[in-house]
Amino acid sequence: MSKKKNPMVFFDISIGGDLVERIIIELFADVVPKTAENFRALCTGEKGIGKSTGKPLHYKGAFFHRIIKGFMAEGGDFSKGNGTGGESIYGGKFADENFKLTHDGPGILSMANSGPNTNGSQFFITFKRLPHLDGWFFKGMDPLLPQNLEEYSASSTTIKFEHPLPLIRGPILAGTSDDPSFGPYILAFKDLPSWAVAYKSCESKIIFQCEEGARIGCAITASNKCKPAWWQSLIGWKSMNLTERERCEDIEMGACLVAAKEKCIGFAKEKCTTPFLNSRIAVGEKEIMNKWVERMVHAASLPEESKWAYLMGSDYLGGSKPRVTNFRASQYLGSSSQLQI
Repeated sequence: MSKKKNPMVFFDISIGGDLVERIIIELFADVVPKTAENFRALCTGEKGIGKSTGKPLHYKGAFFHRIIKGFMAEGGDFSKGNGTGGESIYGGKFADENFKLTHDGPGILSMANSGPNTNGSQFFITFKRLPHLDGWFFKGMDPLLPQNLEEYSASSTTIKFEHPLPLIRGPILAGTSDDPSFGPYILAFKDLPSWAVAYKSCESKIIFQCEEGARIGCAITASNKCKPAWWQSLIGWKSMNLTERERCEDIEMGACLVAAKEKCIGFAKEKCTTPFLNSRIAVGEKEIMNKWVERMVHAASLPEESKWAYLMGSDYLGGSKPRVTNFRASQYLGSSSQLQI
């Protein structure tokens, strides 16, 4: 009799509504059938409305409300989104099945709860081997968590700009020729360096969030590629030892993150370039050489003492002509295809 395969589910991870990663998860129904069925049904949304929360029983639209770099990502609170809500398909909480499985590498899916027999819908995904979590109840084990936990809380992983933004006088009203999808206001900057600083801030923060989201998928990909298939034990296939598996996971994780970084850079440019080219910049000349824009965006990431030495010689710097804001940044700087930033 052939062994029944475990169910597979997937999550599409998005930032700001844009898909950045799909992760595929195997559920170990052969070890924890009730827990696996709970997770599977919450992925499909087939169980209707929850008895405790009054919310649809599914993960669609739920957040990873806590991401701890180098540790794990926690999610599954579909009712409150802050780690205090959610429920199981069985109504409220359900009992622990066993602790046979271990947190032996990146990409391990595990239930997050508040004590014995309090499993609901919340879960976490490991970013590395975490043997000290084996047999523990995730909530309430604060001594085992990193000390800089707040740095990676949900409130710290949303995209924010440094304040104040170097605007000329705050956003200005959009005109009839502006794209209505950007809303009723348009960004306006006091000068080109201020525009470059804000653009760099937008790009770097979106890249950071995108890479954190990709890290979840890469952890699961690395684990899936390095663990032996279920059928190998049936034919006496010798599995790799722990050291070999960790080395394999490190290599796969690194390769995945390198590929994700390139995608995240493109994603950030896509999100930032259009609204910033639609902004207004106060300058003395309508025409500015595009080569200096690239230098200014790069200079935005340099220390203050190095920035102006780097920019010396720019045709833009040192000018004292009257400044106007009647033109979009794209009219000064060119289209996104012409502008290399």
